[in-house]
Amino acid sequence: MDANVLEQFEKLFQSRIDKLKKDLEETYSTRIESLEEEIRDLRHQLDAAQSYSSRSSPSVSDLNDLALPANVADFQLDPPDPVIRKWSAGQHHVSSPSLIPSLLLQRVSSKVQRIWPLGSSSNMDPLQSTSGPLTVRRNSGMSRLSAETGQLSTPNQIVIPESMIQGITFLRVTHKKKVQRVLTLDEKTGVLSWNNKPSSQLSLDRICEIYAGEDARNYREEFKVSSELANRWATIIHQRRGETKLRALHLVIATQKEFDTLINCLVQLVAFRREVMSGLAQAGPRFVDVYWTKSNGDDRKLNFENVEKLSKQLHIHCSKQYIRKLFNEADTDKSEWLNFDEFQEFVRLLKRRTDILEIFKALAPSGTLSLNEFNRFMLDVQKQAWSDENIERVFKKFSPSGTNLIGPDEFAQLLATSQYFPATAEENRDLSRPLSEYWISSSHNTYLVGRQVADGSSVESYIRALQDGCRCLEIDCWDGVSGPIVYHGNSIARLTGSIDFNDVIYAVLKYAFISSPYPLILSLEVHCNETNQTKMVSSLKNILGDSLITQQIYPSQFSLPSPDELKHKILIKVKSSIKENPFDSFSSSNSNSSSTYDASDEGMVVTRSLIAIKKSKPVSKVIPALAELGVYLSAIRFRNFSLPQSKSVTHCFSFSEKNLKSKIRDPEFLQQLSKHNKKYLTRVYPSMFKITSKNFNPIPFWRLGVQMVALNWQKNDIGMQINHAFHSSKVGYVLKPEWMRPNPFPIPVPSGRIKLSIEIISAQQLPRPRELKADDILSPYVTLEVYGLGDDLVPHWKTPEVFDNGFNPTWNYECEVVLDERDLEFACLRFSVATADFAFATYTAKVARMNQGYRHLPLQDYQGEDYVFSSLFIRFDKIRA
Repeated sequence: MDANVLEQFEKLFQSRIDKLKKDLEETYSTRIESLEEEIRDLRHQLDAAQSYSSRSSPSVSDLNDLALPANVADFQLDPPDPVIRKWSAGQHHVSSPSLIPSLLLQRVSSKVQRIWPLGSSSNMDPLQSTSGPLTVRRNSGMSRLSAETGQLSTPNQIVIPESMIQGITFLRVTHKKKVQRVLTLDEKTGVLSWNNKPSSQLSLDRICEIYAGEDARNYREEFKVSSELANRWATIIHQRRGETKLRALHLVIATQKEFDTLINCLVQLVAFRREVMSGLAQAGPRFVDVYWTKSNGDDRKLNFENVEKLSKQLHIHCSKQYIRKLFNEADTDKSEWLNFDEFQEFVRLLKRRTDILEIFKALAPSGTLSLNEFNRFMLDVQKQAWSDENIERVFKKFSPSGTNLIGPDEFAQLLATSQYFPATAEENRDLSRPLSEYWISSSHNTYLVGRQVADGSSVESYIRALQDGCRCLEIDCWDGVSGPIVYHGNSIARLTGSIDFNDVIYAVLKYAFISSPYPLILSLEVHCNETNQTKMVSSLKNILGDSLITQQIYPSQFSLPSPDELKHKILIKVKSSIKENPFDSFSSSNSNSSSTYDASDEGMVVTRSLIAIKKSKPVSKVIPALAELGVYLSAIRFRNFSLPQSKSVTHCFSFSEKNLKSKIRDPEFLQQLSKHNKKYLTRVYPSMFKITSKNFNPIPFWRLGVQMVALNWQKNDIGMQINHAFHSSKVGYVLKPEWMRPNPFPIPVPSGRIKLSIEIISAQQLPRPRELKADDILSPYVTLEVYGLGDDLVPHWKTPEVFDNGFNPTWNYECEVVLDERDLEFACLRFSVATADFAFATYTAKVARMNQGYRHLPLQDYQGEDYVFSSLFIRFDKIRA
């Protein structure tokens, strides 16, 4: 063998070894941490048992400490402190008060009120450690905090009850155990903790959602917790610093009073922190106070260099001349320093929105906006049908005290508040129809973290997909040394690495319903021998337990069950055990279809002297015990639509993208497939050998009624951006329109025409792309594309550049497009912000879900993460043409 080839082999294998080591460390770190926590708990209980065993008369509370309640419903503490707990069984006896934790004794001390210290700790500054554009996970927010518009308020000072400092007793609920803990808040760092370990702490700044009451019902039901505890159950979704993974903390608070204290305090604190972090759009007096303190330290004034530095911290990317102009305007005494009042004026000038001022002048020629004028604006322009009570509440919140009028500054702040003017509306949440009547958010090669070929496999990819609302995961199963493993079997020289099958299933158990309570589908591609298939069956049943569907919920069903009926359930899609010709398929992905292999996809070029692709082994026959788990999704090969097995309600066809595109050229097949998909399930996946994991446009397949259009989630390209727009709620199920669902009477396809009018007005606080050199200027422009109009038409527009202004560029660029009404269910608008030759921010939305009127669109980077400070300001209207 050629020496160069050998050298390349050695480098290749060494790279794979290094990658495998890294993957193993990441995969098992979480499990090791969990085991360490259990060991600590067991040691604590052992120490307690040894202590209590020496007593002559252990109390009821002693026994309770040793034996955790078997059911959460048994957890009742009223009042919360063990020293004064009442028991229906008899008297409460404490034999040794010295053993009562000092923390609990402190809780009966005087209730001292503490004020949140603004800017007193470096941990409080969200900008201090920010080296690049600040991003957070997509759609993270406190959207579940208020059931009614305008209810959330944040006072000028956040009062922290003493009980939050000393500790609130709660029951922590996980899949493995239910354990009593004490939750405390460090008022200096803003960290909640319930143990001394770093893994038992969370920062207020990393809280993504707080679910309580009815909004937390799905989580409570997942753990089969009694509805009697609904009023004291809360779920906090959060992230750890440096991680993208979402985590859930489930709590049952001891008393209703402490529950109300905890939730109210957390809501106000998190809302306060977000206001400070929200940039200039909603900057109020507290914003000025915080950044004045941060910027000047012990001094009582700021010079131009201080202000310029602060501007960079706030992601204000514009010319130095512009900052100097505003500084000079604010510096009324021409001292080259800004005192506090002048700094307030500087911030006001920065916030000044000339684009919104023009809108305001047209609405309120008198210079102020009355309640009646605001009401007309809401109905005629924004097309938001709020109740009179809500309109009045919001109006009063933004009008200066005692005036009952809104000025231009208040109007600009109100218009920038996504709580009142969201870019998109909620989708239809009717989840009572059969599964086949929904589009289901689906993933292909879920285990990959990069390209389809040659990049690694990771359980993290499954976690990320579940957090983003994916409801159909692919698991490609092969024989490992000691059991089934997951990897991309036909990848070149198996470069993708592997994951233990059990690790994947444990991750599924933990994260399956963190974003959506509706059924999760595991699409198994089985290449294992019978022994490992038997292990797979055992793992699925033992790990997933009652969550796994093993039999039909209603025997002799003539249609599939609904997502509502399958909440918190996991379904298996697996090949039928019917004997098939093993040479009919080529790859793991098309083992359930009739697709053909075409190495021309993606212009694949491989050096044959270095790496050769072995012929695929025959597809393994699925053993009956595993095939039986495909209760509602028994995967069969497509032959034609007339066979009896093609009319079974539980069957599922799979096609590759390339194969299905070829088949639908036949008009008869196209018509039959559309009819078939009204009642039965179909899955489409990317063609083999797409080395870069590039995705296709899913819209043409959604038009055919295909429920599971599987995409490569590791690639946030146009296809995935459209998919995220389609499934923006993260529920994972979108109801098809009536004319695409079975009906005893024909439903006509909409035949009208709709005109869309879009005005791209301005952008706010655009991030500076990392690709720009230090001396490069940021001169942004916006492109707009419309997808989903049929016939592969993609109308597009481009605004002019705005020279050297990434802070508040203004375009006032108008465009129109007319589309068929039936296209409203599929059409998506894609906005991209670019400079020079590359785009750096984007936003995609489904047209049918876009709210009309003036809207601030949240911008994302090309990894799908939100830019915290940045937005695109547009006006959007749709009327019948």
